[in-house]
Amino acid sequence: MKKLSNIMKIYAISPIHAGAESSTGIIDNPIQREIHTGYPQIQANGVKGAMRAHFRKLENQKDTINFIFGTDLSNDKESSNAKDENNKDISMAGAIAISDAKIFAMPVRSNIAPFVSVTCPAILKRFKTDLELVGFESFKEIPQVTKDNAIQIGKWTPKEKEIILEDAVVVLSDEKPIEFIDKYFKKEITNLILISDEMF
Repeated sequence: MKKLSNIMKIYAISPIHAGAESSTGIIDNPIQREIHTGYPQIQANGVKGAMRAHFRKLENQKDTINFIFGTDLSNDKESSNAKDENNKDISMAGAIAISDAKIFAMPVRSNIAPFVSVTCPAILKRFKTDLELVGFESFKEIPQVTKDNAIQIGKWTPKEKEIILEDAVVVLSDEKPIEFIDKYFKKEITNLILISDEMF
């Protein structure tokens, strides 16, 4: 069987709150976070459930939806007719596998625009790995950036070199802007800068 893979982009136009079930801290409604980095994420089952809910709106596509996402006899109207010749419930695994939604960039208030989007070398490294995994063209090197500096990504024109991010200040370096990312995010992200892993 031929296996296909791709990368899906999710651009939030309103706040997202992918809630975690429990927390040992003082926050009573925590969000899902990666254990190893602490970065926000949306777990794979939430992404898959949202996609399935979207496709449920299509008429006369129940069999296709069950084939793609699998049957869910406990909480799925499309699966209510999943019976064999003896009228017993049968289930089917989905044909699609989905990974967690991982953060690429996040908006931060700034003095040069209502907000700018920021990312860091650790995230670019992971994005590079994902691109190579699915067979896409990838960038060759990931520039390193010091704590107080930043590197412009894309072909936008910053108003000034010194940028205030919330309560921190970074200075855009004279290094050539990273333009490769524009290929994938030009329509969604306009003011993107690379900051250090520590600051991110």
